[in-house]
Amino acid sequence: MMYCKAIQFGYPKWESATSVRPV
Repeated sequence: MMYCKAIQFGYPKWESATSVRPV
């Protein structure tokens, strides 16, 4: 769940298959 943490911070660091973006 690293991508989830990236969103909490507010910066796209890890992009998993879920393609999460803090926008």
